[in-house]
Amino acid sequence: MNAVTRAHLLRNFARIGTVARIRPSRWNRFSLDIERVGRLERYVIEADDDVDVAVVDVQPRDRHLLLMIKNPNEPNLPNSKYLCGHDERHYFVAIIPEVAGATTVETAKQALKPREILRLEARVGIKSRNIHSRRRRLGNGMKIYRQGEFMFVPAPDFVPAQPLGIQHDEMMTRTSIINRLFRGRNPHIAKELYREEGEMVYVNRLYPAGLTEQERQRLFAEDDKAQHWGWRAQTRNPIVHVRGTVRHAEHATIHLGRTWHRVYLNTENLATRMGHLAFVD
Repeated sequence: MNAVTRAHLLRNFARIGTVARIRPSRWNRFSLDIERVGRLERYVIEADDDVDVAVVDVQPRDRHLLLMIKNPNEPNLPNSKYLCGHDERHYFVAIIPEVAGATTVETAKQALKPREILRLEARVGIKSRNIHSRRRRLGNGMKIYRQGEFMFVPAPDFVPAQPLGIQHDEMMTRTSIINRLFRGRNPHIAKELYREEGEMVYVNRLYPAGLTEQERQRLFAEDDKAQHWGWRAQTRNPIVHVRGTVRHAEHATIHLGRTWHRVYLNTENLATRMGHLAFVD
């Protein structure tokens, strides 16, 4: 990375109140991480010399910027874009789906919202100044809540089909096997959670996103040792409702009361380089 690019990155990360540590790539041609040293949080950018890294938009008051990565060794893939910024208590990084064509911090934030959230916002006419608030008021007095990559939409008419299936103090995680962007280290804890539908998968430390039974049997046929890898059954991409509190070590606790809320995840899983990302509950 040349001196001009390095200075460009350092200057723009400083504008959102943090620092960037830039060094040559050790394993992959590009990686982006957040490193904590005491109370200090800083971004760590590792890139080969021929990888183009640039800030395409920065919003100092909002403490967010949009980073674009162009890798010459991946000519058939679109450029990657990452939203970097400060959320409540800590800095974060989120990869943006390429199909969104985000060019600004604003469009990147919108691109991270699932279709259901965008449709709801359009239908109820949420004001532009509140469109990215962690608590967005709906016309009926209820609110959409956000905590990290999870969004919670009121579902006042929802009634669990099997009340005995309600789980208490249940973890919600998003698990990734993409290099360093590992989600799930600090789970979100829902006071009450009810899941339905979804796909049964089997997970372990090597396959955190899960394999179906058919995929697992194929693996066993290829490697009989795989049967002893500590598999456990979980549900992938279920429909999840929660109520009560939802807490997380890096976010303020949200209070949903006695109304059930449908849980949605942001759209990072649609990005090409996050193809192995899954919501495993």
